[in-house]
Amino acid sequence: MGFREFVDGIRMVKDPISVKYDMKIASESSGNEPLLFSEIIESPGQRAVTNILTRHRLCEAFNVEPGELIDILSWAMENPSDTVLVEADSAPVLENKMEQTDISVLPIPRHYREDGGRYQSSSIIVAQYGKAGTPSSPNNGRSGF
Repeated sequence: MGFREFVDGIRMVKDPISVKYDMKIASESSGNEPLLFSEIIESPGQRAVTNILTRHRLCEAFNVEPGELIDILSWAMENPSDTVLVEADSAPVLENKMEQTDISVLPIPRHYREDGGRYQSSSIIVAQYGKAGTPSSPNNGRSGF
């Protein structure tokens, strides 16, 4: 299942919304249901989703119980599938492009007033151990600017 299939059927928020706190407020107000924002004030023409890759939704997609998910993800990391090359002219990932790179126009939210800036977060973190048996670099689930 690809990312677009995860997005199909989720509730679309059509009202204009700001990346500054509004996405978090909308998420909390909805009970943290998956949402697709289609009218982002700071990012005209772009869309964003929230609460899309939750444990519950992944379990539904893979048709497994929550207790089975970590074993399946561990198995997948140990048994990666072969890479499938896709020609650039038919690659869906290349449908949206920036002629001039400017990450400030991406619809990345600022969640709390106390935050130092906007950041992306995730609810699932996959970590693996390094060669010496020590955890690899920690990831707090945030990447931002």
